[in-house]
Amino acid sequence: MHRSLRSLCRSRWKTQHNAFLKLNASLPKGRSAGRVGKLSTTLFMNRVVG
Repeated sequence: MHRSLRSLCRSRWKTQHNAFLKLNASLPKGRSAGRVGKLSTTLFMNRVVG
């Protein structure tokens, strides 16, 4: 049970990360999407771990 939950979280994170990479690639280079992405990734990881 616990192992399957962990793998589910991992696959969810990969999905969100891939979506962010696509978003980041579609934005103009001048935009600071990297900062926003780091923030959302940190918040998401805190939610999964904590």
